[in-house]
Amino acid sequence: MKVDVEQASRVELLDLIKQLLARVQLLEVRVHELEAENEHLRAGGTKEPPS
Repeated sequence: MKVDVEQASRVELLDLIKQLLARVQLLEVRVHELEAENEHLRAGGTKEPPS
């Protein structure tokens, strides 16, 4: 995803922002999953995360 922001139109920039927001949201979900797994392991759980 390489965009020349100097030459991009507003529509292209808006699309880029939407794509970046979607990536951030996916990363937030993954962070939440990893935090839950970390808590589970710290509590003495096995590698299998709670369902």
